[in-house]
Order: sequence, then C-alpha cells, then structure tokens
Amino acid sequence: MMSLHAILGSRSMQGQRGCWCMLALVVVAAMLSSMAWAQGEATPDAAVNAPGAAEGDVAAAGMPGLDLPVLELSAGFAGVTKTAAWTPIQVRVPASHPAQRVRVWVADPEDQLVGSPWEELTDTPAGGRRATLAVRLGRPDPQLVIEWEAADGTRTRDTRELAKPLPQSSSLLLVLGDVPAAARGVRMLEADDGWKPTVVPLAVNDLPGASSLDFDAADAVVVCGSVCPLPTPVFQSLDAWVQGGGRLVFLAGESLERLAESDAPELRWLPATFDRLVPLRSTAAVETFARASRPLPTGSERLAIPMLAPLDPSVGTTLAAVGPTLADLPLAVRLARGFGSVGWLAFDLDQGAFLNWPGSESLLLAVLGRERTRGGRSGETRRDLLDLGGQLRRSVDHFPGVKPVPFELIGLLAILFVASLYPLSWWLARPPSGRGGWLALAVAVVAFTLIASNIGGRWKSSRWQETTAGVVDIDLVSGRARGMSMAGLWASANTTISLSARASENVSKHDDEHPVISWASATGRSFGGPDTQVPHASLAAAPYAYGESLARLENVPLAVATSGTWQAEWNTQLAADVLPVSGRFERSAEGTLRGEVVSDLPFTLDDCLLAYAGWIYDVGSLPAGGRFDPSKGRGPRSLAGAIARRELVGEREQGGRYDIEERDANRILVVASFHEAAGGRGYTSLEAGMLGRYDLSDLIRSGRAVLIGRGPAGTDWTTDRDIDKVEPHAVWRFVLPVGQAFGPLSLTESSTIETGVDP
Repeated sequence: MMSLHAILGSRSMQGQRGCWCMLALVVVAAMLSSMAWAQGEATPDAAVNAPGAAEGDVAAAGMPGLDLPVLELSAGFAGVTKTAAWTPIQVRVPASHPAQRVRVWVADPEDQLVGSPWEELTDTPAGGRRATLAVRLGRPDPQLVIEWEAADGTRTRDTRELAKPLPQSSSLLLVLGDVPAAARGVRMLEADDGWKPTVVPLAVNDLPGASSLDFDAADAVVVCGSVCPLPTPVFQSLDAWVQGGGRLVFLAGESLERLAESDAPELRWLPATFDRLVPLRSTAAVETFARASRPLPTGSERLAIPMLAPLDPSVGTTLAAVGPTLADLPLAVRLARGFGSVGWLAFDLDQGAFLNWPGSESLLLAVLGRERTRGGRSGETRRDLLDLGGQLRRSVDHFPGVKPVPFELIGLLAILFVASLYPLSWWLARPPSGRGGWLALAVAVVAFTLIASNIGGRWKSSRWQETTAGVVDIDLVSGRARGMSMAGLWASANTTISLSARASENVSKHDDEHPVISWASATGRSFGGPDTQVPHASLAAAPYAYGESLARLENVPLAVATSGTWQAEWNTQLAADVLPVSGRFERSAEGTLRGEVVSDLPFTLDDCLLAYAGWIYDVGSLPAGGRFDPSKGRGPRSLAGAIARRELVGEREQGGRYDIEERDANRILVVASFHEAAGGRGYTSLEAGMLGRYDLSDLIRSGRAVLIGRGPAGTDWTTDRDIDKVEPHAVWRFVLPVGQAFGPLSLTESSTIETGVDP
C-alpha cells in the first residue's frame, strides 16, 4: 500500500496513468478469475441439486398467503441429537397436504448444505402421512431446510432450527422404560475431567424404527421387559444396530413370562430358551454381585427369577449366578450378538424392590460393562480435540508428493515481496523522474506469481490421488459381514465430483450391502470439527446432495490443491458355503485356546494376531490354505501388553506409551480393535470416537475369539475422475466361536500350506 500511495502521489502524469492501468488490469483479472471459477463450479447438475433450483419453487412453506397445512418435524430421540452422528428426522403432514416426497438439507462442518435422498411420504395408521430421513449434523447450531415436492413438480422450502445438539464427544445412554438406577449410575462413571454419559429416558413412541442408522448416536441402549414387545419396525432396527456393533442391556425378570406367552421377538436377546419362573430363596448372590452397601428391602424373598434351558458355553459369559457354579441359575449373562453384545439381567429394575435400592445402579453398570476411567494418561488430552477416529482420518489425509511448504520459505518470500513493493518501487517512483514504479510493480507481481506457482508444483502433486484405510469384519456364527473405510482425495483441479462406495470383490456377498457414505471431519472442537463455533472455511463452498440413496454423493465441490475426506460403511449377509475361514476351538483348563483355524481366503493375511479372553497369539502370515494351531509354538501373551507393545527388559516392563501423533492406519485400527481391553483412554489418552462400534473387546469378553490381519481393501470407492489409488488395504477381522465348529470346511481335510511364520 505504501508503494501504491507513492505512485499515486507522484507528480508524473505518465506514472499515474501507468498505475491506473495496472489497477484496472488487476481488477479485470480478479473478475475473470471469479467468473471462471463460478462457471466451473455451478454445473447444471449442481444447480438442480441446490435447494430450490427447480422452476416454480416457493420461497418457504407456511408463508402468509400460502395457507398450507402445517408440516411437523421431530429430530433425534425426543429432540436429543448429537453432532457428527446420523440423526433420524421425521416429517409428518396431514392427509390434505400436497407434498408427495420430501428431503432435508443440513450443513456439514464446512457449512455447506448437504441434501438427503428424496423420501416418499407414506400413510400412517393414525392418519396423515410420514417420512423418516437420516442426516448427519455438521454444525453445533443446526438449521434444517425441508424441501418437499408436490404432484405437479412444484418444490417448496421451509427452514427450521433444531435444539442445540450434544457435542460429538458425548456418550448417550438411551433407556426404554422407567429405570431410576440409570440416572444414578452415570454419576459413578464421572471421569476426572467431569465428563459423564447423558441419560435419555424414552417411550416406545419416541423411536422412529426406520433403520439401524436411527441409533447411531447411542453408545448403549437399555430395554426393560415391561415395555416389550416393541413394535416390529422398532425391534428390527434396534436389533440390526446391536448386530452391527451396538451394546444393549435387556432387563427382563418376571416380565419374561408374559413375553414368552406372546412369543415376543425380544426373546432372541436371551442366552437360552426361557423355561419358567422360580422363587429366589436367597438374595445374597444378588447383593454380592451388586457390591451393595445395603441389603434388598424386606419382601424381596418373594422375588421370582427366570430359569432358562442349559446354557451353551459358546453363546456368552455368565457374570453371576445363584448356586455354587455359574451354570446353576444365571442372574446376569453377557452374550455376543453379531458384532455387538447383549447384557441380560434377570431382574426388572423398573419395578418393585429394585426401584430405589442403591445396589440397582451397580447391577446395571456391571451388566453394561462400564467403569470409571482413572489414572493413566486420561488427563493429558481433551476428549473433544482428538480421538482414534480423528487419528484415522489424519492418516488418510496424506498423499505422496504432497507436503507443507516450509514456513521459513514462506516467510522469506513474504519479506522479499514487501521489499519489492517498498522501498524498491517507491525508489523508482520518487521525484523527479517518477518513472518505472508501475513497471516495477508489474514485474514483481508476475515474478512472485511464477515463483509461487513453481513452489506449488514442487510441494503439491498435480495428479488426482486417493488413499484409503478401513476394516472388514466377518462373524463366523451369524454369517454377517460389515465394512468401514475412510478415503482421502487430493484434487488437482477446481471441479465437482461424484463418489460412491461398496464392498469389494474380495468379499463374497449378497446384493444387500446397504452402503452409506458421508463426510469425515476432524474431531469435536478441533480445527474443522463439527463442534467449532466458526466453520472451517472451504475454498469451494457449494451445496451438494445424495443421489437415490445414501450410497452416492453427487456434485461435491473440490478446489485445486486441496483434499477432502469421506467415510463409508456397509453390511451384508454371507452364504454359509462361502465363509472364508473354518476350524474349531476349545477352551483349555488354563483358559487358553486349543484347536486350529484354516484360511480359505484367496489372499494372504499378514501380521496376524489371534485374541481370546485376555490372551493374544502371534500368528504371523496366514496364506491361502494355511492353518494355525494356538497350542503349538511359544504360547500366548497378555493382550493388553501386546497391544501396548510392552516388552520385559530384565525385571521391568518397558514401552507401552501410545503416540497420539500416530499416522500408521494399521496400527490405529489394531489398537481400536481392542481399545477397551488394552486399557482404553487410560492407555491411549484418547476416546475411540466413531471407531467405538468397531471395538471387539466386548466380543472376546463374551467368549469369542478374534483373528485379525492385514489384507487388501474391503471397500471399493468409485468416482467420476481418473484417480491414482495409493496402496489400498484394510484390516480383516474374523469373529470365531469357541466350543463349536465354524466355517464350511471339515477339520479332517488336511491343509496344503502351513502358517507362513512359525510362532
């Protein structure tokens, strides 16, 4: 500015004319650049996807003069929502409303509107019509733009504000029924930094029951037998959420008799078939399990508890029982269901003596499998700035040939540029000649533009690139398979892209994959996270939307030399004859494994580990047709010590400190696979975040074994650009039963290839 002032103040008319010409050129160039970017960004498809782009749109529903019936909206669980989590949105209209279908627009962390797929409004038994949609809230002050379309194609918009959502780092406990022990119990979980779960009591009518995505915000769900049977859509969506990695507590004692009479579907959450109710002759076992300071109130001797058929040890783990052995009369059982877990308690905590008994909260927490995090490194970092999910996102946001320009070089260029403007241009423009100032300015601008372009070419890649990391899980009991993948894209041009994801050909599957993709952001209140008060500024801000389903995003804007990150999830059911591993394991008297597992995968698994209970076995490489016998070799190690990479040096253990700057995606995913079992936040100083549903610690506590190894990518990302894929890979995990055979192969068939690395 000082150089410009010197030129404008020059007494030389020629210098002034040159200066004004230069300013005009700069303004024209800026206008042309803006027009070129706008033209490249606002493609016809993007215009159609933007809210209200169709002809005949009405600015907002419910405006004076339109006289439209009221459009009602509800979000989350009784109005409780959470950022970065899939949130159910219910839109209800009277039968007289002209809307035929509806979609919702909501902002992502960069404050760009994202449109959900169109959803048809369907009739309800109570009258009127309803549609349930799923969106992810990317801002702490969310506004919804509801767009509906009439039969004649006219589209109308209505803007609604939601209540402030819970932050991404919150833990949400949903309770179906009246359980005062839940609200009291979470106080026992309060961490050193004051954090504790949020309890949301719900009625059955508060649940939408559209899909398993409805429960994405929940960390655990408590269901009382007194509110069952649940409506079929609610049960199906809740059970699908559990089998996809959710944690459920089923409180059903005397209420089981009524449920058995109606053959309620909730009976599937029991570890064995219900037989009959028997009187509880002594409450000592209950009080001991609850670690209660006071006995159960007088009259508890009239309690009755369910008697089940004999338990199969491979189904789950008995936590407490009445009698000298755990098999006599179980009081609490934790069982694996798909990739999730169900904790069953043989009492109705919402009735009778348990309502106000201080031991009820301890019972609930014991079955829930939660305890307070103490000590360790839990106070080193704030839970709303980084978690394991955020670490995985950072690991895929790195590309070959792309690195930050050194700050020293930026500072040097800035000093030289300022010096070229002043005093150099001022010296050339000073009286008496006043000539050459505008030429020096033009030369400086051109020179430094070329230098900046050259630096960008050296430090920033000119090719489209894609990096991915994720997991593939296969449950050998139910035949379910699921996958999760994060993808980072590096853009080499200003443009819009469309992208989709699905299970790769490495997974033998049916067509019911149900893939879901969305943006992946930084954690919580960190820069670019969904809880920041100021959104992360995007260089290519524009609305974009889903296609016909949540499996495809269309017209996503990307600016040149920038990156974007997305995440995808899918699940499917495998046929029994295509399960990729087989074998049989038994539990030894020492609590270790004996038996073997045989791989029928068409590729080699590297860096394999076999986890069971508190033990882990080093398998090494497992090629196609290879087998592993855990009873051979050097035996198991402590799971927590192996995950923490602790080594015995002399008489002391060394190592075991987790690096919060970790960039190795495989290491992050292995730690996330057994995060709770390895010490959780006390070890890593981080919460699991979105990877919490992929923590298999509950399964190994429920009697399952887990085989884990590194293999090819399990999720295929597809874009409309020619992109260089950077070594796609995934962590493959197989959930194996103990006490029964699994897989299609017979153990009598000999394997042709032994384990690649002898343990």
